[in-house]
Amino acid sequence: MTKEELIELLEKRGYKPYPPHVHGEGVIWAGALRLPEGSPECETNEHKISWHVRVWDFDMHDQYGRSFQSVDLEICGELHKQWYTLKAYGIDWKDVNSTVFWDAEYSLLKAWEAIAGVGKR
Repeated sequence: MTKEELIELLEKRGYKPYPPHVHGEGVIWAGALRLPEGSPECETNEHKISWHVRVWDFDMHDQYGRSFQSVDLEICGELHKQWYTLKAYGIDWKDVNSTVFWDAEYSLLKAWEAIAGVGKR
């Protein structure tokens, strides 16, 4: 999958791009997608919560000439006065259009919901 195809796929799934100045070194695209309606809200950040995605493409500049093309997916927010970052990383570009990526989205959402439920005991 090319970089352009990957970005097009993420945008079709609803991810909105961040401005390039927030990408960071090695990140060629970054964006966010709001969690489904009814998901637990962040206690700050205007209560909005999203999946955040970063697309990586960088060379390691090591003796093996390795390069990495991967995607990171995370949910970051505050619940019960504690900040959390839930993350799946190292997802291969080719797996973004497969159950590997969809399962990561689902698993992170379920983990976020579980943390939110802990405070309701």
